[in-house]
Amino acid sequence: MNSNKVLWFYELRRIASTPSSHIVLGLGLFLAVASPLTAWFMPDIIQNLPMPEPTWRDSYGQWEKNLHQVISIAIIIVSAHGISGGLSGGEAVLVLSRNVSRRAYISSKVFSYYALSVGVVTLGTLIVWGATNVVFGEAALLVRRSCEWFMQMTFVLAVITGAAVIWQRMVAAAGVGCAVFLLMQLGAIWESAPPAWASVPLACVVLYAAMRLYDRREIRGD
Repeated sequence: MNSNKVLWFYELRRIASTPSSHIVLGLGLFLAVASPLTAWFMPDIIQNLPMPEPTWRDSYGQWEKNLHQVISIAIIIVSAHGISGGLSGGEAVLVLSRNVSRRAYISSKVFSYYALSVGVVTLGTLIVWGATNVVFGEAALLVRRSCEWFMQMTFVLAVITGAAVIWQRMVAAAGVGCAVFLLMQLGAIWESAPPAWASVPLACVVLYAAMRLYDRREIRGD
């Protein structure tokens, strides 16, 4: 039990010190600041099209677009690289030889990227709120869309983990993650689409299946 706790804290420290995580976090913070500015100057940028006066809600609309388009892809690529490399490389052989269960190891990997996603969306939402207040002079703290995005990402990261266990390749894990995320965005347009919270129990099922499969996989030390 103590070794599992040490492993979880190690993964959190690792994800906090990894340059790729810094890039994703920096990208999220930059887009959070840029969202209200883009909304404010959009009528000037597109002068030939009639547009209503921008409001503070347009700022959150820009943030939602950035969250679903840019930040999501960045997290998918970074997590696919970290999870697939961690589950099949020499690090896995070294850690698992020290009385650490495979399930604890795989869960520490995926939950570290859950933590990264929470950090990005939380800080980003707060910065959007603050920057929108500065630019527009008013803003409400809207968190529903950000929460829905994170619930969707729980399933996407679970699928990436499963793909990493099956193929043990970063490209395969990232490709499957992007495909699933795209299908979820297209499905959200459907009027009868399930609510975002339905992604969470589905993620638990996929993660459990990935852990069961990882128990039986041969780990390559290359």
